[in-house]
Amino acid sequence: MLILSVAAGQAFPAQSPSPLDILRRAMEADTHTTYSAIRLVSTFEGRGFGLRIKKDQDSSGASATLVLAPTWMQGRITIDDGKKLSTYNPERKTLFVQDSPVRMLDKGEWDRRIALIKQNYRVSDPEPCTYAGRRSVRISISPNEKGMLFTRCFWVDSDRNVMLRVDWVHPSGKRKTISDTLTISYPEKLPDDVLKLKLMETPKQVRIQSPRTERSISSLSKHVGFDVLLPLDMPLGFLFTRAEAVSGATRTMAALRFTDGASNVTIYQAQGVDGKPPWRVDARRGDFEHNGLFFAVEGDVPEAARAKFIEAVRQNNGESEAAFRQKAAKLMAAPERLVADLRDLGLRFGDVVMCLAVSKSDPRKAMEAAWLVRKGRSIEEISEKFGVRESDIRKTVKQFWTNT
Repeated sequence: MLILSVAAGQAFPAQSPSPLDILRRAMEADTHTTYSAIRLVSTFEGRGFGLRIKKDQDSSGASATLVLAPTWMQGRITIDDGKKLSTYNPERKTLFVQDSPVRMLDKGEWDRRIALIKQNYRVSDPEPCTYAGRRSVRISISPNEKGMLFTRCFWVDSDRNVMLRVDWVHPSGKRKTISDTLTISYPEKLPDDVLKLKLMETPKQVRIQSPRTERSISSLSKHVGFDVLLPLDMPLGFLFTRAEAVSGATRTMAALRFTDGASNVTIYQAQGVDGKPPWRVDARRGDFEHNGLFFAVEGDVPEAARAKFIEAVRQNNGESEAAFRQKAAKLMAAPERLVADLRDLGLRFGDVVMCLAVSKSDPRKAMEAAWLVRKGRSIEEISEKFGVRESDIRKTVKQFWTNT
């Protein structure tokens, strides 16, 4: 295809989308494209493929997922109508209902993920190929921190931007296909009854309470009834995304969500009951006790990375939080209240100092910089936004950590 330049009277080849553009489109299209597909899906730890499913989805994000295999799970169906997510288990004759994840999707999520992938991963050039009978491209992203995170490979439909296959490669070299599309079609419209749950009998219904998103760490602490512990720093470029209260049968846990753009990690924390853990503690899974609370670190990361996150949690013992706040305030000649407000948004201490440096500790400008951090903007972009030299900001942040 050629794009004509009227002013110059010349024709230029159309510019191909960058690999990050392709991934950005795929993230959105994968949840908002009408299609019908048969897929194999699995976890990295599982043997072989875990499930064979049929998935029908429309452009609103509503979908129906039917389990075809293995036999013991056959017939389980999940309907997400954009408002509620309903899962029917035929063996137990039970319908589980909760709020739809589509309803809670952050509109800026995809832009933040791409911004973080750009910072934390090396992205390959698109490699043309054919997959599941579709003209496609293959793109891989490799973590900057070697030996810690998965390399991920994506096969993307060139015409519809839907993800057709996803592979993870462990630092050890072990490779696993997480999602594999066997067949796919793109009808203009799904049949009217596809997104409706049709049952022969009235099942028992169980309502699952969805996590409650809190606006800050302090509001989460108030909701769960204890001081939620935020790591002083997060390794491997992981950024805080949201704070949630997760209600169980007898207690409410705090959940802090983080991402590096591709991988996700959640740090759960809760008080014990009569001195006993709130869940069955498994140290191999990443469960531990610290500072009077019980913690669990979960996410799609290898064990080496999980150990880094556990270490990051243990470094904050309450007293170190207070000491770091005082040090940041003194170094930047900033009110301690402002430092506390920036931490309350989930910022790492390095980002707190960066926000104070670019804003010259002006509260309004510092909070503006903080929200740019939360969107995944890099130190280069934020420095340019505030008209300061990036090298000066990096020097200040380094000074904070050097004397810590």
